[in-house]
Amino acid sequence: MKRRTIFKALVALMVIMLGANFNAEAQFGIINAIDKAAKKNKAKKEQAAQEQKIADQNAKWELAIPQPGESGTILFSVRNGSINEGICMYDPSKLELTMSTTRGGNTGGAVYKIDPATGKVTDKNGVSKGSMSADGTIESPNLGTIKLSALTTTDVTGNSATGFKKIDKTTGYSVSGKGTKLGTVTLKSVSGMVTGDVTAEVNPLLVAYVFYGLSMTEKELTVKQLGYDPDKKYTTDELEDMCEWADETSIVSIAKYEASLPYAGFKNTNPELKNCTVGCVGLMDTEWREQSEKDSKGYTNWYYTIKYWVLYELEDGRNIITFSIARKEGKYADVTRKWQVKDGEFHEVTDWERED
Repeated sequence: MKRRTIFKALVALMVIMLGANFNAEAQFGIINAIDKAAKKNKAKKEQAAQEQKIADQNAKWELAIPQPGESGTILFSVRNGSINEGICMYDPSKLELTMSTTRGGNTGGAVYKIDPATGKVTDKNGVSKGSMSADGTIESPNLGTIKLSALTTTDVTGNSATGFKKIDKTTGYSVSGKGTKLGTVTLKSVSGMVTGDVTAEVNPLLVAYVFYGLSMTEKELTVKQLGYDPDKKYTTDELEDMCEWADETSIVSIAKYEASLPYAGFKNTNPELKNCTVGCVGLMDTEWREQSEKDSKGYTNWYYTIKYWVLYELEDGRNIITFSIARKEGKYADVTRKWQVKDGEFHEVTDWERED
C-alpha cells in the first residue's frame, strides 16, 4: 500500500512539473510576441516620423510666389572675395525689395513691389521688373526667361521590421537661362555665376529672381563664361603695370618664336592676324617656372613656362594684345610652344604708337 501511494505521488509530481514547463513556455512565447509587436510598432512610428520630416522639408522647399509675412528686413548680398556687397533689402510684410546696388541697371534706393497673386514685380511707377511663377519660370529684366529645376537626393526610411521605402528629398534648385546653367539656389544662398547669401530663409524662387533675374546682365554672364571682358580695351600704361620682369633674353626669345608663326599661330581662328608683326612683349612672371609631366612610359620630363602679353600690329591698323604662356624644354633653351591663357582672348590697345 505504501509503495502504491509513493507511485501515485511521483505521477502527480510529474504531471505538475510538465504543466509548469508548458505554462512557462507558453508564457515566454506570449511575452516574446508582445515584445516583437512593440518593437515593430516602434519601428513604424520611427518610419512615419522620418517620412513626415522629409515631407515637411519638401513642403518648405516647394516653389511659390512670395506671400505676405512677418515684418522685418532680410538682406541679399553677393560675395566679392572677403567682402559682401548688398543687393537689396526685402520686407516680407510689404513684399517690397529695396535696391542697394547698381548691378543689372538698378538704382540704389529703388523699391520694387511683388504681386502675391500674379508674381509680377513692378517699380513705384508700375514699370515691369519681370515676374515669378510657381512652376519655376522667371521672366527677368536682363536675362529673359529663367527656369528652375529641383535637385533631389533619395532617402531610405524604415528597417527590416517594417520594410524599406525610398523617398525623394529636395536639396536645392538648378537655375538655367540663356542656354546655360547659371547656378544653384537654396533657401539662403546662391552659387555659380554669382555667389551670395540671404540673412533668413526665403523661397528659392525669390532667391533666383533677385540674384539672377534682377541683378545679373547678359554682359556679366558673357564675362563669367569667357573669363574675361571681350570689350575691354587697354592702354600702354596698363600693359606696363602688368610687367613683372624685364629680362631681355627672355623677351627676345619669345618675340622670335612669335614672329616665326604664320598668323601668329592663329591661322585657323583669326585670319585677320595674317602678316601681323610683333610690336612688344611684356613678361608677367618674375622668372621661368619649372614644371613637370609624365610621358606615355611614365618618365618625368621637366620644362619651363612663363606668362606674358604680346602686342600684334595688324595690317588693318589695329593694335591688339593677348595673354599667353610660353614653354621651353630647358632653362637656357629656346621657346618651343605657346598657348593662350584664355582661348580667343584679344583686346585692342588704344594708344600704341608704331615705330616707322
